[in-house]
This record gives sequence, structure tokens and C-alpha cells, in this order.
Amino acid sequence: MRLTRCLFPFDKMAPLFEAEKKDMANDRYMKIGEVLERTSYSRAQIYRLMKSGEFPSAYRLSKNRVAWKESEVDAWVEERQSIFLVPQLDKGQKLLEEVWRR
Repeated sequence: MRLTRCLFPFDKMAPLFEAEKKDMANDRYMKIGEVLERTSYSRAQIYRLMKSGEFPSAYRLSKNRVAWKESEVDAWVEERQSIFLVPQLDKGQKLLEEVWRR
């Protein structure tokens, strides 16, 4: 039996696979309960946001189990916090703010 060389250059791809393995090793998967705690949303809201593409997708770990990468959920939470940290003030609120400063 003669072995033939594979056409795909796996030797060149090895560093990429190693980097991906390291990323996967450092990342932790979260169950739905942890995601609910971290986001303070309901299960239904999480799935609605996933369906609309606004929340990171879950990874299927087995037939009956899904999980989310902790880094993706944390990044989403930080992004949401930065959006809501800058409130938009209307004219009435600006006037109240000026009165309280005096």
C-alpha cells in the first residue's frame, strides 16, 4: 500500500490550529442559568435576542445541552453597559440639572 501526500497544506495550518486550541482552552462555557444571572434577562428574552442576532449564539455541546462562551457574553454585557451609561437628556431634565447646580 502506497501513501500519498495530501494536497491540503496541514503543516502550514498547524500554527493556526494551535492558536485556536489555546483560545478554546482559555474560554469557559456558561449554562443558561449563569447567562440569566449575568445578563438579568429571562430565558425567553435571551432566545429572542439570539434569534434577532443581538445576542451571541449558543454552542450545542450535546443533543440536549447548549452553552455560551463566557468571553462572548461578557463582551455583550460590556457593550450594553456602555450604550446605556450615556443617557440622553431631554430639555426638561437639562433645566432641572441647571437648577440643581445653582
